Amino acid sequence: MHSPSQDGRRPGPGLVDDPASSPSRYMPFVWQSGSRLLLMDRTAYGWAIAELVFNGRLGHYEGRREATYDSPREAAGVLMATLIGTDLATQESLADGLIEWVGEYATVG
Repeated sequence: MHSPSQDGRRPGPGLVDDPASSPSRYMPFVWQSGSRLLLMDRTAYGWAIAELVFNGRLGHYEGRREATYDSPREAAGVLMATLIGTDLATQESLADGLIEWVGEYATVG
């Protein structure tokens, strides 16, 4: 059974209870395509996503959007939606990355 976080919210179903308690096991989801960087991680407030774009002139990433969702499924769906209008290979790359991440960091049982 999952234990509530400090603010009383529960972690997403089927995923590592406390990333901080097993730092060698858990990693947030990170995906890059060209200058675009997408991130997804569980926080005390839910599942956070962020989209950043590299600014080559200034030499750093700049935030384009960030949001927090109640479930990892909802957050992953929003990440996929950010790629609407891109080519199929890019969409498949993100989907494959998410599938691999879930397979690596989901708990069994």
